[in-house]
Amino acid sequence: MKKALVMMALAIACLIGCKDKNAQNALCASAKPCGSICAGPAALLPEEAAIASECDKVMDALAKNNVLDAFSYMEKIFPLPGEEFAELREKTAKMLDSTLTRYGKIIGYERVAVTKKSDSILASTYILKMENCALRWRFVFYKPNDKWIITDMRWDNNLGEDW
Repeated sequence: MKKALVMMALAIACLIGCKDKNAQNALCASAKPCGSICAGPAALLPEEAAIASECDKVMDALAKNNVLDAFSYMEKIFPLPGEEFAELREKTAKMLDSTLTRYGKIIGYERVAVTKKSDSILASTYILKMENCALRWRFVFYKPNDKWIITDMRWDNNLGEDW
């Protein structure tokens, strides 16, 4: 019964986002992780933690408004042809720069969710925090054999949509 209550509390905390991150992390650490994972790193399984760590590097660079570094981290795990990857990097840099005028300076980032959809698909969602708005960043990973790769990366300001 106690285990079921802990799992229920964990699911609720993951769904609504506990304001007290220390309490959420403690709750996550006390329960076994499931398919939908809390934002707290204690709840991540080893391979999911490795993916979160890679995404954290990307988001940390973006939080410093360093698109070049962010894309250099992604280049290792995002199998796009060179020209397409360079074009995506350039367009992202221009678009992100244009958001600074509208949304204000970047003030940080948060991991919102890491969700394992299947043994082969994992989605990682973040927000890039700005003075007047947050931008949602979503990375979708695919594991065709023994290695995870990014198959989709997108960002927008649609915070009310499916995470």
